[in-house]
Amino acid sequence: MRISAITFGVFTALIQPGLATGDVVDCAHCGAKDARKIPPPQGCPLTTGCGQLLKGAQQCNVECVKAYYECTRMICLGITVKNNQFVIENCSHENMHKMFPPRESSSEATSSTYHDFFH
Repeated sequence: MRISAITFGVFTALIQPGLATGDVVDCAHCGAKDARKIPPPQGCPLTTGCGQLLKGAQQCNVECVKAYYECTRMICLGITVKNNQFVIENCSHENMHKMFPPRESSSEATSSTYHDFFH
């Protein structure tokens, strides 16, 4: 199978969370089929799991919500390559709206915005 550099770059951009390096949030704890990991925000002490905080700093909480959604985004995309085509699985129209909230700047987002995901 051969994938062009441009296609690979686009594919890589789709699955990269774009958060700071450091410890990892284990997407397996969010229900991922594989043990793919994403880095949490720098300076935010996370447990493994869906972006739970060890300390209740507001900014960290906002960033943890973002980390959680990057985790679910990768699960939702479920990208595999079959016959040289990207195949998107396990992502119904309904789930797209649930898993992809409007992007907000960290100054606008609040910890209560996605409160239900921290139960």
